[in-house]
Amino acid sequence: LSRGSAGSVCTIAWIGHGSFQTLRKMPVQIEFTWIKGHQDRVNDYAKLDLPAQLNCDSDAQAAQFEWPNANHQHYVIPFLPTTTTQLQIQHKTITSKIKRRIRDAATILPLHQYLCKKFQWGIGTIETIDWQVYQDIIRKYRTKNWTTIVKHLHNISPTGHIAHRNNHHLPHECPACSTPFEDNLHVMQCRHPSRQQWRQETMQKISQYAPQESDPYLLDILRPPPR
Repeated sequence: LSRGSAGSVCTIAWIGHGSFQTLRKMPVQIEFTWIKGHQDRVNDYAKLDLPAQLNCDSDAQAAQFEWPNANHQHYVIPFLPTTTTQLQIQHKTITSKIKRRIRDAATILPLHQYLCKKFQWGIGTIETIDWQVYQDIIRKYRTKNWTTIVKHLHNISPTGHIAHRNNHHLPHECPACSTPFEDNLHVMQCRHPSRQQWRQETMQKISQYAPQESDPYLLDILRPPPR
């Protein structure tokens, strides 16, 4: 935590405040006008007026910088005249979501170590996962099916194996084909007709959802093998 004499932590709000104070001292008068953002989502870009087009251009340029560098930001933002305190974690200036960034810094590494041990991953496996995309995807399920998704990802879904481990009076076999010690992998590969129909219906839904945004290689991997 870098600190000057006194002041507030460097955040996006303070960046804006510093910019405003600088503009006030300039010898020219600048007029600000609010422009509704992302108008190109509902109207053709070519039909927008110039201010709206410029707004869309700035959003596009910001996205080009943000996404490729989401997991690899290695820069420190210089101090602004109005900012005398700055939070840095791993040589990165934290400008927003400070509580979350501190919590992540304290917990992400132990979590990654636990995952490597649980799934027997090699040293480089954890680096091949795009954690930003992972977070963006599962965030959509916070209000629905959150527990099911998280349990499946961590291989603790209530399958026969887990149910029997927690209560030895419960059966461990697959309820569809009676394979012993049903686990997450078996759920995805069970050849019983009812499970195969469920997987086929699921893949059809996935294929129909935003096909222009779906990864064809991933869809090919998820498709069940031919009989």
